[in-house]
Amino acid sequence: MAIKTIKVKGDGITLEGISSGVVSPGEVVSVTSAASDTFIRHAVVGGNVAPILIALEDENQGSEIGTNYATAVQMFVWAPLSGSIFYGLISNGQSVTKGGLVMSDGAGRLDAYVAQAETIGADSSGNITTIAPNRIIGVALDTVDMSSSSAADPSGRCRILVR
Repeated sequence: MAIKTIKVKGDGITLEGISSGVVSPGEVVSVTSAASDTFIRHAVVGGNVAPILIALEDENQGSEIGTNYATAVQMFVWAPLSGSIFYGLISNGQSVTKGGLVMSDGAGRLDAYVAQAETIGADSSGNITTIAPNRIIGVALDTVDMSSSSAADPSGRCRILVR
């Protein structure tokens, strides 16, 4: 079955802005500091993703999900509500398993979640407190193998249930 749209089901807000670099529908994006509403691929491996923003296909131009946005063009982004489902892109060289958590790969795509902790400081007793910031984007609803040994799923698309 050919995938026709990034949104599978759920609600959220659709935003419109300018692409900062090439962006593929299904990639995780973030807002830039530019004066206009500008979006760029999420650029921090396992970094905080708040709010979750997903690049959509440009259905107004008849573009399909395989058509990338060029640099500095009008683009559409979805801010899905928790429980929504979308087709995300799994990174080359990665595999995700149905039911596994996913996070940003630092280039707009998704990787299997790896728990990370950050040191936020020591108290008066010298005890260091660590936290695991909100890095989880959602849960994979499919098993997708993009490992270099297999690349069994050439589209790299995986249904993701938003956290």
